Parts: sequence; C-alpha cells; structure tokens
Amino acid sequence: MKQVIRVFEHEKLIIGEEREGVTFTNAHHNAFIRLGGSFEKTIFTVVHQGIKFSHYVGVIRIPGLAVEIFPKADRHTDGNYFLWRKVLIEMLMACRFLKINTTSVARLTGKPGTLLDLYISSFLEETENLIRQGFIKQYRQREGYRSSLQGRMLFTAHSSQTQVHKEKIYCRYQSFDFNHVFNKILVKGLQSVSFYAADLKLRDKAVYLLSFLTHIEDIKINAGLFSRLRYNRQTRRYQKAMELAAILLLNHTYGIQHGSQPAIAILFDMNKLFEEFVYRQLKKLEEKYEIKVNWQVPAAFWANHKIRPDIIVSWEKDSKRCVIDTKWKILRSVEPSMDDLRQMYVYNQYFNTSSGLLLYPKVYPLSPKMGTYQTPNAATDMKENYCQINFVKVLDESKQKINPNMGDEIIEMIMKV
Repeated sequence: MKQVIRVFEHEKLIIGEEREGVTFTNAHHNAFIRLGGSFEKTIFTVVHQGIKFSHYVGVIRIPGLAVEIFPKADRHTDGNYFLWRKVLIEMLMACRFLKINTTSVARLTGKPGTLLDLYISSFLEETENLIRQGFIKQYRQREGYRSSLQGRMLFTAHSSQTQVHKEKIYCRYQSFDFNHVFNKILVKGLQSVSFYAADLKLRDKAVYLLSFLTHIEDIKINAGLFSRLRYNRQTRRYQKAMELAAILLLNHTYGIQHGSQPAIAILFDMNKLFEEFVYRQLKKLEEKYEIKVNWQVPAAFWANHKIRPDIIVSWEKDSKRCVIDTKWKILRSVEPSMDDLRQMYVYNQYFNTSSGLLLYPKVYPLSPKMGTYQTPNAATDMKENYCQINFVKVLDESKQKINPNMGDEIIEMIMKV
C-alpha cells in the first residue's frame, strides 16, 4: 500500500506526527537527511525531530513514503489538499510544465494518487501512443566486423585484429534501425518507472511496454542529452514523451537506502510558477485590451549584470507602460519590504515608466495602496515615480477552483494607475 503524506508549503513534519492515517517515522526523517545535497536548505530544512518545507511545491518520494507539497494562498481551505493539488496542476498546465489532457487531470483530482503518478501515467500513455503509431527508424553510424565490405573499411582497426577475425572486415557503416536516441530515452524512462513507481499497476505497465523495445542500447542520461534533441516532421510525435521522460529521469536521486531504492522529486519554485502563471493570464488578453505583454525583458545594469523585471505591459496607442513584479508572499498588512520597493524604483527608471505594480496573492482583506517615490533634491528633471501595492485572488468566489478572471483583474489594477 502506498504511503502518502500531504503538506502545504512552509509547513513542518515532526517525527511521530500522523496525517491521514500515515505516520512520519524516524526512518523517513533519516531518509530526508540522507537526501540532503542541493535539496537541503533549498527545498527543505532539517529541524529538531522533523523537516520544514520551503516555497517549493510538488512531490518528493523517498523509500516507503511520498510527500506531496502544495501551495496555499487562502485562510479558509485548511486541509483541503485536493483543491490545492487541482490549483497546482492547472498552474502547471497553464505554464506548460505539464502537457496532458483534461481526462488525466480529472482522474487524479480528489483521488489518493500523487502528482508523480500523474507524470508517470502521462509518460506511459505517450509511450503507448508511440507503440500504436509505430516506432520510427533512423540512420546512425556504426563500427564493427562485417562478413563483407559495408561502408568504409577502417584499415588500422582491421589490421590490429586480423588474428582474431581473419574472415571479417572492420568497417564504419550506416545502420537504419530503431536503435536511436529517442527510443533509448524511452527505454531508460520505462526502466526507471518499473523500478521506483509505488503503484504496482504502473510498474507492470512499464514492464509490459518495455517488451516492445528490445535490443535497444543503453545511454547515459543528463540534461545536455535532452537539450541536444532536435525534432523534425518525423520525430515530432516523440516530443511530449521526451519532455515527460526528462522530468522523470533528471529529478531522481539514487543511494538513499544502500542503493536499493531511489528518491525522486518533481518540484517547482512557487515564486517562479506564480510569476509565469500571471504572465500567461495577461498574455492571452493582448488582443482584448490592445496591449503588449513581455516577460523578463533584460536591461544592462552594472558591468556584465542585467536586471529583468517579471512582466512589462505596454499600450501602443498612448505609449503607457507598467512594470509588474509578482511576489508569492502572504502579506498581513500593506507593508512590502524595502528591498521590493527599491527593486520597483529601479525598474521604473530603467524601463522608462512612472508606474510599477507589486502584486501579491490576496489572502487577507487588504486594500491596495499607491505610493509616490520621493524625488532626490539634486534630480530636478526626474518625473514622478509611483508604485502600487495590490493583491489578486488565486481562487474564485466559490473557493473551489482557480480564479478564471485573474488576468482581467490585474489589467483593471493597472488602468487605475
């Protein structure tokens, strides 16, 4: 039986604590400590007799336990993990971190599976689709002994081995077969799933699909391999499977428990996810409001350093422009940090706009606030410079789904500046 514990970001898990019938044990705590590395202090911190999670959300699977970490930007949905799982999935889909159909999402919403199961199921479905369509063949360079001359004879290698294979010729030749990089990655993905998937049905399905990919050579997996993949008309149908395989293969760590079981983590920085989600909501409104929305436009700042505001919204008709900086922070009062205010001041100067918007998720009933930056005495030619502090609802009025009007609400905020 799968053991799953669900938490919200920034929460603690203490040894002996029970959630939904599952106890966080000393063995689980030790597994997190062994995980360490780049995870510790970034994804979580080890506290006395427990673990404290950060602003990363997603799922971490250690031997014997999966921990799902969800975002939360509402005071009235405590314990409603499935609602925030749904919100997270919708945000991931909007930001194209998760490319699946709505049927797959509906299957997981409200069910006991994890986000990891969704990624695994999607990968297996894509592999199954490729099997139905038929795997492609590709040409590749090979070297080896042939019974007759094929391609080009390699004299040096042939001469050094004539005593062993007198009857054959050592050649470099082209082979047209299934043994290419795309199928090799599929095999590695299926092998990993068959090893670490907690759901036996998913493991069995992975083993079954592997039977269609026999005699495929091994390949070393790293981020560079996926960045070098190039798609054409023939290989484009592999793209979704490759994207899912990259997530599954590049985010696992072996060796937590004497190498017998791996840990896998599929995690997202909520600061970056919220930023991109807001951008996507605004981007689809360009035609409606006759605006141009740009994301992380760089500007030279100092030496080789650049500054990149999250979002710039421009009105072409009247040359109006607004810089938006999103912050996944829960404010209890309309008092942003000085660092955030200084950052917006610089953005306004460098991107030639008089107005900036610091945007936070709305959790408490706070009213927006407009403030004016004071002009230095020596800078008499500087125009007035404003910063608006405002809040947007992540959930709709029913508190049952993500706010579908988020983009329109943000545009309305900007129009009032």
